[in-house]
Amino acid sequence: MATGIVRFYNTSKGFGLITPDTGGPAIFANSGDLKVGTKKLTARDRVEFDVREATGGASAANIRVLAG
Repeated sequence: MATGIVRFYNTSKGFGLITPDTGGPAIFANSGDLKVGTKKLTARDRVEFDVREATGGASAANIRVLAG
């Protein structure tokens, strides 16, 4: 699993961007890809996620907020 920091997240629209710890382009995050038990994301949350490649670019799947 990859890790990163939520750059921004629009709760009302259900999407945002994650900056991966490894560098590179931001990863798209969608509310439908939050892991069960993760209710929402906020800017500066440290997260763990799987990277899913798609035609429009990379997106995050199985997103989970890490403690502390």
